[in-house]
Amino acid sequence: MTGIQVLNYLKSLFERELTSFIDEFKKIPEDKLWQTTGTIANSGAVLAKHITGNLNHFFGHVLGGNNYIRDKEKEFNPQADKSRDELVADLETCPALVKRVIPSITEEELSRPFPVEVYGGMNTFEFLLHLHYHLSYHLGQLNYLRRALSSL
Repeated sequence: MTGIQVLNYLKSLFERELTSFIDEFKKIPEDKLWQTTGTIANSGAVLAKHITGNLNHFFGHVLGGNNYIRDKEKEFNPQADKSRDELVADLETCPALVKRVIPSITEEELSRPFPVEVYGGMNTFEFLLHLHYHLSYHLGQLNYLRRALSSL
């Protein structure tokens, strides 16, 4: 598989997981967006803010060169500071961001160190895999939380 094929495959994986994340988020009733249950620490709204912040930081700012400034503390703030429509709108910008940035990555860049050091250093390919895993992990959390909240 060439580097370009790998990038195209990663792009399709991100698009699939983001579509699923957005669909799953939309299934949470409005009155439960900021709610958690049991040992679940983050609400669906907090997970939405975190995914949006994470992708805007790494795809938009680090790889895409935009001026996004991440506020990770605000991402995990459980206060209802955004409406459902705002959170959905923020999430819906992410697939276009990924679609725009991934094709700008060259095959050579895949084996170079990721532009910012994360977890002791990874090359760009490794970090893109990590970002996909991170998104998938939080998609699973969101699905579990939604089902737990629907049983309350």
